[in-house]
Amino acid sequence: EMAITGAGPADLADNPRAQARARLLLGDAEEAAEQAAETAAAARATSPIVAADALALLGTIAVQGDDVATARQHFQQAAMLLSGVGADRSAAQLWFELAGLLERVGDAAAALDAYRRAGAATGLVSPMTSTAPTTV
Repeated sequence: EMAITGAGPADLADNPRAQARARLLLGDAEEAAEQAAETAAAARATSPIVAADALALLGTIAVQGDDVATARQHFQQAAMLLSGVGADRSAAQLWFELAGLLERVGDAAAALDAYRRAGAATGLVSPMTSTAPTTV
């Protein structure tokens, strides 16, 4: 139905990602993982934010299954995809969520980087890196 309404690639990719998240919330982690993996692969070229979100969901599923190594891999793949995305609210939100997930698996350095990127995606800058002249 979405295809005939003229929905864009991001909307078409986001729907199965949302369905995967719903399946996870309903307790069907296996089906959620399958759908999230399909979404990540399909959306990689057309909607990197959706693909990164699907990878973060795969990482969350891995954490729930006590597979921290696989979770880290998914989170790192999500971060790599997000690195190529421009700065907007949806990217900032995903960076922030990814930072929390990275903290959860003990990757403090990557989490700190993700928090910084979340701030940068919202337009925040560090006063230490500002190029504005200072007056004394």
